Amino acid sequence: MIRKILYIGALLLTCCTQKESIKIPEMDRITQEVQQYYNSKDIQHLYNAKEYIDSVENEENSYYFFDTRIQIYVLLDEYEEAISYIEDIDASKFNKSYQKQFYLYCLKAMQATFNNDSILSKEYYGKTIGLLQNQVNLEYDETAFYELYLMKSKINPCALVEKELDSIINEDGQYREIANILRSSIGHLSSGESIAIERVLK
Repeated sequence: MIRKILYIGALLLTCCTQKESIKIPEMDRITQEVQQYYNSKDIQHLYNAKEYIDSVENEENSYYFFDTRIQIYVLLDEYEEAISYIEDIDASKFNKSYQKQFYLYCLKAMQATFNNDSILSKEYYGKTIGLLQNQVNLEYDETAFYELYLMKSKINPCALVEKELDSIINEDGQYREIANILRSSIGHLSSGESIAIERVLK
């Protein structure tokens, strides 16, 4: 469960945000249902939250429920639904051009893991890493850099990831500061501790 929460956190780092926030009265109830699930582990709370979202979501406010909907799909292991949901979102809705594909690769990797297909899971995590590496090489992007090394910590030994980060720190380049932060916490991340959620969809 802790490790799944970590994966959700990684996904939600690339979630869409709207500049003008709209208060949705039902959101408090939805959030409460999800929290009650974490407290009780009763999945009925997740189904309740999902039902509430379906009843109030529309084209104008759909961004508001994005992170919670993805969270629920993953917690319920409903990866096909999550993938279809992401596929239906126009790529222009994401702040960064790579983010839609990032979601799809991550969800397919998680689906493969759920299906005990370690080969396919590693393949999709590898594609995720390649996508993020290209983004980091293309422009300075702290979020992509963070995600890159979080993903690397999923399929590589912690010592190898730490060695890469040490090399970046010693180079004194543009990612030195964030690499230093990651270096001090990579052990916690690889062990499955949760990470902060930042919503970043348009």
